[in-house]
Amino acid sequence: MPIAVTRDDQQKLITAVGTGKITAEDIFAFVHEHRAGILRTYRLLVDGRKANVLAQLADANRPANEVATDTRLSGGRGPTAIVASTAIYLLAHAYETFAHGAGVHVIRVFRDIDDARRWLMAQPVSDASVNGTLAAPTEPSE
Repeated sequence: MPIAVTRDDQQKLITAVGTGKITAEDIFAFVHEHRAGILRTYRLLVDGRKANVLAQLADANRPANEVATDTRLSGGRGPTAIVASTAIYLLAHAYETFAHGAGVHVIRVFRDIDDARRWLMAQPVSDASVNGTLAAPTEPSE
């Protein structure tokens, strides 16, 4: 898959770096694998600066609707910061807009990775109990 993923359980952070050609199906597969179960509560930093996303604006609506449905059913979702190059900024911004329209307000698009990281790490995340249900959000540690 053209999306490399690292996970930091202590900071509750998933970092995904896309390189080369990435299709809408690649993105859907990533979401289903890395934003499922307890991982949906983690912060997600997506670095798409070196990605060539082969998708249309309409493709941004499908994951936004899936995120909205999942959020309604699960009761929570970790914040997502997407760093986009000029080439994919419009697509990423469309996803952010569709998600906001669907009631999911924890997704932001940035052009600068440092700005994205600062915003993301300032966002609270939910703690999970042993049985996988979500507990109250916790403030990020310094």
